[in-house]
Amino acid sequence: MYILSAYVEATECDKAVKGADYIHCYQDGKVIAKFNGITDFSGYALINVDGSPAEFSASELDEITQLQFAIAELYEEVLANG
Repeated sequence: MYILSAYVEATECDKAVKGADYIHCYQDGKVIAKFNGITDFSGYALINVDGSPAEFSASELDEITQLQFAIAELYEEVLANG
């Protein structure tokens, strides 16, 4: 369990995903809070419930991006193997 401190607001979650300009908080696999359009992350901190620092989860790729990577890998394989 984590606590995301966003300036003065605190949100408890079991996963926090940090992207290029956003943080999304999840509880039981569902989004419970979204912080979008962030240009300065200095006001945001993720901590464990015991108060120790925690790491954000990596941003997950959307389906389109995943498919684009898969197509690129297949293309490279076809070029290499004919």
